Amino acid sequence: MATALARKDDAIQKSGGAGKELLTQERVTNFIQRVRIRLGISVKKQQDLSKKIGALKISELATDQKAYDRANDLYRDIKGYLDEGLKPIEPLIGLANNLHKGLTGAKKQCTDLARSNQNQLAEVLRQADDKIRRDQEERDRQVQLKAQEEAARERQKREKEEREAKERADKIAADAAGARRKADEALEAAQATQNATAIREAEKAANVADRLEVKAETAQSEAEIKSALREEPIITETRTAAPRIDTSSAAVTWVDNWVGEADNVWATIKYIVGVPAEQELAHPELAKLITFDQDELDLMADAQKEAFSVPGCKAVNKQFKRSK
Repeated sequence: MATALARKDDAIQKSGGAGKELLTQERVTNFIQRVRIRLGISVKKQQDLSKKIGALKISELATDQKAYDRANDLYRDIKGYLDEGLKPIEPLIGLANNLHKGLTGAKKQCTDLARSNQNQLAEVLRQADDKIRRDQEERDRQVQLKAQEEAARERQKREKEEREAKERADKIAADAAGARRKADEALEAAQATQNATAIREAEKAANVADRLEVKAETAQSEAEIKSALREEPIITETRTAAPRIDTSSAAVTWVDNWVGEADNVWATIKYIVGVPAEQELAHPELAKLITFDQDELDLMADAQKEAFSVPGCKAVNKQFKRSK
């Protein structure tokens, strides 16, 4: 079947030159001129009749029977000359009408199929675009969640480092305090006995205590630095995943078109006047007398979109496609 159609299309293409030549504007113009020439006799007769009609005198027609009869014969001549002139071109007009109908019908069939294909493809692409958007949003959410988890781990790390630094500083401070107390006690005992060896040992103990106190001061400074670092905010930048599909080449884009729809006028009336939803209206049969301002309803729906909340009404996004 496809092969037969292809051969037919190829034959049409090969004969297209002759068809185009047959339907050139020059040929059409020349043909119309020949038709006008053929109608020239009838046109001349009608022009002559026009002169005769213009020469008629009402007073003569009203008093002369022959003049009156000749005037009425002119009416029949008008019809006869018209039929004579149109006779050769009426079939041509029919052919032209048939040609016009055939060509416009073929155009309409081709246009309708193209429009149907456009609409079908646009719907497929819209669904694909929606899925691409949802997938991208989910991947962006996962990336952002990962960034937040990294920030949480960094916070825990800083808290742990601060805690360990404080514990280390406290231990060194305690060791330094213990060493200082022992060194002071040893020096006091050595001085009491004036034992040179004991005094030297006490001085060594004092030196150890000095070094521990310096180390304790350093550890305390490090702990304070860790505390300051822990208090610094952890900035989590908004991250997005690299898109998997580049939609910049999309032939169709969808434009939001939020409109309001009223599906329960009773509920809306109750909401407006402050009547509980479960309470019946006194005269529900008169509710049909109330009409909604559709323009105002559409404006509210477009402004509020998903947040639109009016009992008895709803916001609907009737997107329309825009071709590039």
